[in-house]
Amino acid sequence: GLGDVYTRQAYTKLSEGRADILWTTLKAGVQQPAYETQTMVSMMISHIRVPLHSEGLSPESVRDDVLPKLAPGDILLTRRDGYLTNTFLPGHWGHAAMYLGSADEIRALGDAPGLDEALKTYNGKDKDGFPFAAIEAIGEGVRFSSAGYAMNANSLAVLRPNVSAEQKQTAIIRAIGLRGTPYDFSFDLGSQDKIICTELVYRAYAPHLDVPFEEVMGRKTLKPDGMLQELSPAAASPRTGFVLYGKAVDGKFESATLEALMTTVE
Repeated sequence: GLGDVYTRQAYTKLSEGRADILWTTLKAGVQQPAYETQTMVSMMISHIRVPLHSEGLSPESVRDDVLPKLAPGDILLTRRDGYLTNTFLPGHWGHAAMYLGSADEIRALGDAPGLDEALKTYNGKDKDGFPFAAIEAIGEGVRFSSAGYAMNANSLAVLRPNVSAEQKQTAIIRAIGLRGTPYDFSFDLGSQDKIICTELVYRAYAPHLDVPFEEVMGRKTLKPDGMLQELSPAAASPRTGFVLYGKAVDGKFESATLEALMTTVE
């Protein structure tokens, strides 16, 4: 059917390295009533990575240049130039995650109900031996990640919710409780048993974030770009603040201004 035709065309664009026009191909398919392979195509591109346009942020630069400025509960926005989700979900920023920090840092925020139980599952390291420091929803579902993995990107922005320490701790406990939830390849916020990257952050902090919901492929969703809305000068009482923004230059984090960050939002 037409769904198979558009899927084959998407693979053709992928094999040609034409990530820049993949979105046009997929969007044309979505507009066809017979397009029935959206979930399969979404799954395909969520796991496929074309060569990076430039070197991403190195683990050493994350450790030395970024981590000293972070605090548990911070929101991470990343753009990996080689990921095809950048073309499937329109907007500059392709992914959102939550920085957790160490178990001791999380404990220092307070003593919210469920803290001890949550931290029992959080202690551990990734397959490369690096300690967990973040949580994110990716194609494999909600999982813990090391700082180097979560922030290995070409561009990185960090936001800090304007909430109390206790509310941050509660948000972290909620996020940890979502570990193992399957990824929602239809990008539908109305689905409660599956989740997308921005939804993980939103659910953790609800009702403390004021973010815009948008329609993508006929479904209500939250794009990573939308999380920057409260940083606009027009925001009356922003619920998130600016921590940092920058790009990877030869693997090292090169800091930029809030004004430069806001130019990335369409």
